[in-house]
Amino acid sequence: MPFGDDHLNTLHTLINYIQDLTFQDLPDPVVQGAKRSFLDTLSAMMAGSGAESPMRLLGLIREWGGREEGTILIHGDKVPLPHAAWVNAAMVRGFDFDEVIEKPVAHASATTIPVALGVCEFRKLMRHRPVSGQELITAVIMGNDLSCRLRRADKGPGTGWLSEPFNTLGAAALGARLFGFNQEALSCCLGIAYFQCCGNLGATMGEGGGMMAIIGQGVSANAAITSVLLADRGVTAQKDFLDGMYGLYKMYGNGSYDQDVLTGGLGKDFPYSHATIKAYPGCGATQAAIDGTLTLTREHAIKSDDVEQVILRVGKLGYHICRKTGNPNNTADALWSYPYSTAVALAKGDVRIKDFTEQAIHDPQVTALIPKVIVEMDSAQKLAGSADIEIKTKDGKQYRKLLEHAKGHPTNPVTWEDLTDKFRQCNAFSARPVSKEREKAIIDMIHGLEKVDDVTHIIEVMK
Repeated sequence: MPFGDDHLNTLHTLINYIQDLTFQDLPDPVVQGAKRSFLDTLSAMMAGSGAESPMRLLGLIREWGGREEGTILIHGDKVPLPHAAWVNAAMVRGFDFDEVIEKPVAHASATTIPVALGVCEFRKLMRHRPVSGQELITAVIMGNDLSCRLRRADKGPGTGWLSEPFNTLGAAALGARLFGFNQEALSCCLGIAYFQCCGNLGATMGEGGGMMAIIGQGVSANAAITSVLLADRGVTAQKDFLDGMYGLYKMYGNGSYDQDVLTGGLGKDFPYSHATIKAYPGCGATQAAIDGTLTLTREHAIKSDDVEQVILRVGKLGYHICRKTGNPNNTADALWSYPYSTAVALAKGDVRIKDFTEQAIHDPQVTALIPKVIVEMDSAQKLAGSADIEIKTKDGKQYRKLLEHAKGHPTNPVTWEDLTDKFRQCNAFSARPVSKEREKAIIDMIHGLEKVDDVTHIIEVMK
């Protein structure tokens, strides 16, 4: 069902889309992509359940206590619903092992899926109305699509905002949909969410910024659920967050937006439904550098002791985010470091979750290689995740590879079997691994998600 031609303005177009999209409107490839996103997000959450940054947040949430209405997955704590979503989303980013949408660069599912699961749990607990798999899939696809369209529609150059301000709006929209809000309540919910939009590169880039990138993912989830709960209690806000005097693009962008990007093909085209599924922990910008380094070392039998120097030529965005110098200060900063992740690839012949622990980042075999990795900006590279890798060996030889897309990119996709292998790897590293029986139950449930009558079964199995 296309949206957009019969409504008075852009905001009404979006509101109709939020309310009226149905599961039957969704092409099968989009549904299958959503199921991959669900399994990958749960995988990343399991891996990140014991990571340094989410554990610091979890300690604070436990100290706060409060009403037991939302589940912190894996750990099983019951806390206020916004706090549960905050921790769950932060766990997804714990090792930055979650999917990423390339254009715009966005971690949408890391917010929308924890929010959706929290709203489903709350709806069943408080309203005795379980949410089906089809409802959940439709809401998350809509939320991700809306979030990415809102971010991509800005007509000006990059402003320094992360995807989180837009994730807050997309996740609030899916929560309002699952609550069954009318147009008045939905408009207020979006206005409340707009008031809470935040998340910028300034606090997350550079030394020490990794922790805020992880914890900040949950800030958008917290804000989205708070917006839904406030709107449900009758709290109002100025309803035109988009085109009002102080609308979204006047405050967070360059004053105008591309209406075709924002509303073109709504309900028919889902251009942001196929994300990159990461093969390695860490920032999406590092994936091609890791993949290319591993390919060169395997093809040419290069040992770490053979390496004289590695030159990484990368695009502007990756350069500014991941061009760290020296040894990482903490495990979070290691995830956003070209030199560290490349040194791990050289030293270990692979890059795994275990390489981003407090003990691992001080491994002398790895730290000895970090100064040998030189990162240069290459203005010819327009893709955020591409890398041109050159390895120089002590015997004077040079090996070079340009890789635009790492394994897991939609042009080089993973299989369902790859995803289940990743899930098992992440479960093994979880703070509280589930049994093999539960592992299989979760995989099977997500594979057949559209047939599930009550999605809180996922929460029960993951506690």
